[in-house]
Amino acid sequence: MLVNRYINFILRRPVTVIIILFFVTVILGSGIRKIEFDNSYDVMMPQKDSLYLYNEETKKIYGNLDNFVISTISSFENTWSEKFFQDFDKLVTDLEEYKNYNEEKETERIQTLNAYEKDVTDKSLYSLLEVFSSDPVFQRTILREFSVESGRNGSYSSVSAEKKGTDSGNQNSAVNDKSEKKISNREFSVFKKRINLLNDIKRSETVDNVISPLTAKDISGKNDILGSINIIDSAEDGRRILPSNEKDFAVFKERLRKNPAFKGALYTEDVKGNISDFALVVKFTNTKNHDAVTREVWKIINSYSGLNSIIQGVPVINKYLSDYMHRDLVNFLPPIFIVILIVFFLNFRSARGVFLPLVTLILSDIWVIGLMGHLGFKLTMLGASLPSLIVAVGSSYSIHIVNQYYIDQRNSIHGDKSEGLRMSMSHISVTVILAGLTTFLGFASLMTNQVPAIRDWGLFSALGVLAAVIISTSLIPAMMMLLPLPEQPSKENEISTNKRDLTDKLISKVTGLSINNYGKVIFVTVVVLIISIAGASKIRVETSILSYFKEGDYIRKSYQIIGDKLGGSVGTKIIIDSGIEGGVKDPEFLKTIDRIRGWLESEEVSNELYIGRTDAFTDVIKTMHMAINNDNPEFYKIPENKTDVIDYIEIYSGDDNNNDGRIDDFESYIDPGYRSALIFVKHNDRNKILGTSDFDQIQRKLDRYLEQNLDKKYSYSISGVPSIIVRLSRYV
Repeated sequence: MLVNRYINFILRRPVTVIIILFFVTVILGSGIRKIEFDNSYDVMMPQKDSLYLYNEETKKIYGNLDNFVISTISSFENTWSEKFFQDFDKLVTDLEEYKNYNEEKETERIQTLNAYEKDVTDKSLYSLLEVFSSDPVFQRTILREFSVESGRNGSYSSVSAEKKGTDSGNQNSAVNDKSEKKISNREFSVFKKRINLLNDIKRSETVDNVISPLTAKDISGKNDILGSINIIDSAEDGRRILPSNEKDFAVFKERLRKNPAFKGALYTEDVKGNISDFALVVKFTNTKNHDAVTREVWKIINSYSGLNSIIQGVPVINKYLSDYMHRDLVNFLPPIFIVILIVFFLNFRSARGVFLPLVTLILSDIWVIGLMGHLGFKLTMLGASLPSLIVAVGSSYSIHIVNQYYIDQRNSIHGDKSEGLRMSMSHISVTVILAGLTTFLGFASLMTNQVPAIRDWGLFSALGVLAAVIISTSLIPAMMMLLPLPEQPSKENEISTNKRDLTDKLISKVTGLSINNYGKVIFVTVVVLIISIAGASKIRVETSILSYFKEGDYIRKSYQIIGDKLGGSVGTKIIIDSGIEGGVKDPEFLKTIDRIRGWLESEEVSNELYIGRTDAFTDVIKTMHMAINNDNPEFYKIPENKTDVIDYIEIYSGDDNNNDGRIDDFESYIDPGYRSALIFVKHNDRNKILGTSDFDQIQRKLDRYLEQNLDKKYSYSISGVPSIIVRLSRYV
């Protein structure tokens, strides 16, 4: 029999078996460092789902409106101060480095670092900053990487000036205190690796745009020429000319308030109508993985401790989930293993009875997680449960084998170690293999699920069970073969032990009660079954990630703050198709868009559908119409004449850097053929975290309204993260 031949091989060559297991563990374990976390809906949704594919198509046409980091920026002390705008400008400048990759500049920085590493023996933070005295942006990068914060003022002024004690008004006290920090060769090597990583992130150009009041453009209609103008003027060298006094601040406020579309998009007001916060939005390109760049954006924003910032967005939510998953794996696995150790000790009361089963479980986890890393699979929210699951399921196989060994050894009168192990494995191996096989098939059946994350979880759960069976049936008998025989218990001790066996007593008691009251047992079972079925019918699937965070968590609090101030960080995309090329230029179509927006923003509907704000191409056309009419706010409306709309678009002097037929400023809201227009609807939860059922109701009501009120010559479609959440719940 194949099983017996396998057992004989282990018992004859235990050292060979252990060596093989060791090398397999080393090879598979090396894949653990390749493991990445992924909590995006991309890894959850079936890749061939029609809604998912359509949503991906909308990203190609209109840009990745779903994935952006959004933040409110203000000052802890005085937002309307020269100091605040200087810090805000530095923050925006640091982020813009990830938008436009400058290969020449980055190459020069790395070459300078290499020369510094070679030429300078006694390295310090001060001397390193001195080398880059003409590159303040990179100086700030250095300070961030060495965890030197700016303190309350958030500024990074010239280290040379600080070293000499020059009072420039922008001194960084943290640098004064820490610029003498010595840098070891190891620290510098780690720093260089980080710089190379940042260079790779910049080269990928994952950041599509950085939107803020400092970078935003308005529309000017001077001399009957429509064109984009910067809200903040620029000097000849490209530096922004920041407001610095009351007169400048008044001009800046006037420019912001002139355009109604800016309120809630670039700034927010307090209850008194004063501008209290500015918006900072980092939009990402249509790529799958935003984790690395999100972490850098997060780090950069938080490095300005003098700025009061609240950060949100789907990438930030995913970052937090990944961090929590990593933390839970680190924090929860040790207690789990401690509990397992206690259970093993209570069962076997011997070192080998404790550590051999424990080693099999550790190796099983290493095999499975390492294999995932080698094969390029990522840990999702489901995948994070794999190590604990394998420990829970796999421990039974080890317990069976060790327990059977002790039973057979105790009953053996010859004390022949090899024969005793052969007897034990013959008794229990088929049971263990069949138990493992049924569990393997149970998990493997999940591979038929359409949700990729569930499918992958089922696959590696099954492989984890298989690994646990292989390791326990190989390692334990091989190690037992090499270890000396345990002491034989006396007959008196054995009887005494059996009498004290609480587990046996408990099982006997329950069995007796069940046999003597079988009718009642069956009745209670039926009642519990009926109650369970009734309860199961009330189960609701929740696929909104926000609902997974507990009350008081930063993600939930920041989500509500961003919703209240800037309309929200999650949005629905409504695409209205005019049916003909150029149909977007028809005032009738544009007014249809505005009627839909008006309905969405009405008090009753916005409260019912949790609408925070809407954005659409009509804002651009209305701004053009107002600009060409001397910025008269009465003309902030859709023009009546189609010729006017066409003329506005044709004479607008914006850039089309990708040559797709659209001005870059228009790309988020119209397709290249000017046939369809997008309405982006941000959701504000009104102090309530929106779940799957909420998004489902929102989508149903949107569908009902559009079906009943949209002109039949137009058509519509709905996509975005809320739609994906609803569709995913149906798959689950």
